[in-house]
Amino acid sequence: MIQRLSAIAILSLGCLGCESTSNYVPPPPGALEESLWRDRVIMSTNVKTRVAVDQVLEDRQNGLLRTQIEMHNITSSEQSFRTLIEWFDVAGFKLDSPNDGWMSHIVHPNQTFSVSANAVNPAAVSWRLNIDTWGR
Repeated sequence: MIQRLSAIAILSLGCLGCESTSNYVPPPPGALEESLWRDRVIMSTNVKTRVAVDQVLEDRQNGLLRTQIEMHNITSSEQSFRTLIEWFDVAGFKLDSPNDGWMSHIVHPNQTFSVSANAVNPAAVSWRLNIDTWGR
């Protein structure tokens, strides 16, 4: 009996050592799977070699859709980008917004940056992010 308890204790301690010590952080509740956002993040050919998408969040707040796209500059030099988020209704029609317009970003090497927006129309059920290089 004592031998069994000793064996169980040793196995239990051994299993504790198997736990990962990495800094893994599970995605937040609003994070989308890549298959759900891949076709909604439109990058020019130049951008595809300079930016990587880390995570896409989507949620509703007060009945309005909101999104946040987290990316990082994968190059070793400063990059300039411009972004535009468009909103769409259930039928796929683009919804106009007073917030429409391109936003400029200057991103340092390996720097993370976010693009976020809130729909102003409760009919918005989807969005699209357009991202292109921008010359100063």
